[in-house]
Amino acid sequence: MLDERGRLFGLVNVIDLVVILLVLAAAGIFLAPRLLRAVAGPPALQEIRVTVLVPAVRAPTVAAIRPGTRVVNTTNNSALGRVFATDAVPAVVLEKKANGMTTETTSPVYEDDYVTLVGPGTVTADGVVLGSTPVRLGAPFPFSDNIFGVQGTVWKVSPMPAGR
Repeated sequence: MLDERGRLFGLVNVIDLVVILLVLAAAGIFLAPRLLRAVAGPPALQEIRVTVLVPAVRAPTVAAIRPGTRVVNTTNNSALGRVFATDAVPAVVLEKKANGMTTETTSPVYEDDYVTLVGPGTVTADGVVLGSTPVRLGAPFPFSDNIFGVQGTVWKVSPMPAGR
């Protein structure tokens, strides 16, 4: 099989063949996941519900965030979906007493608003995307319409990626 010059079947050097096979194997390992994702196509759209805690907002802002309102990502103006529900509760603030002690009390002015947004999105092993905006628990989440603009924190996501 090997000739006097170390060529396999007189065609290719064994060392060159091993190097070529290693390069092809490395390329296959690198490209296979990308090719498999491309063949599988994009994940199907489904209804995503995201609850966002919008802390310490005044009553006019709470009143402006109404169910049915279409909202966009404030950062890039991409569509998110619509407001499904809101639940405003008095905001808890820290109040410093005359004796120097700090206590928690409810604010007479500010409210914490739990806003549930619903829109088309995808759920993959990499995470949840609402519209074109990645959604992560505890992450800042700015959204707005033509009347209000707020930034909250992602409080709850449904559905969650499998295996979580």
